[in-house]
Amino acid sequence: MSKLTARLQGVSDAIKNTDALDKILNKIGRKMMGEVGQFMVHSSKRNFNNEQAPDGKRWKKLKEQTKNRKGHSRILFETGALNRSIQVISLGNDKVSVGISGTEVKKALTHQFGRDEIPARPFLGFSKPRDDEKKIKGIVVRHVQREVRQIT
Repeated sequence: MSKLTARLQGVSDAIKNTDALDKILNKIGRKMMGEVGQFMVHSSKRNFNNEQAPDGKRWKKLKEQTKNRKGHSRILFETGALNRSIQVISLGNDKVSVGISGTEVKKALTHQFGRDEIPARPFLGFSKPRDDEKKIKGIVVRHVQREVRQIT
């Protein structure tokens, strides 16, 4: 399985009482991490649709013979199945994994990392130009602050 995982780190520094943190995560963790996961799915699909790596670099163009065979110049697009297969793979109170499952895994790994004559065209990952990590931290902070306000 090809996947990208986000895990909560540093939240316990913001909340000194670990029992309170455990209660908060037990109450809101899955919902919060589900929102993070959906954000990560959307970001990976944007990378895919923009034909660029998470670092913002454009993917290597298709060879002319590939364009002729396909009848178009869209990179990593035949049926749309690979793009549609980007999804939340696992979800817990303190982590979420986004990736590819099912029949598209082998194809995803080939394109994410490259193989033989096929160049790497990564699409899974945190986008630096769009500052995904900051946005994900914002999602976490918003959920935790909302819950802390309700219990104080």
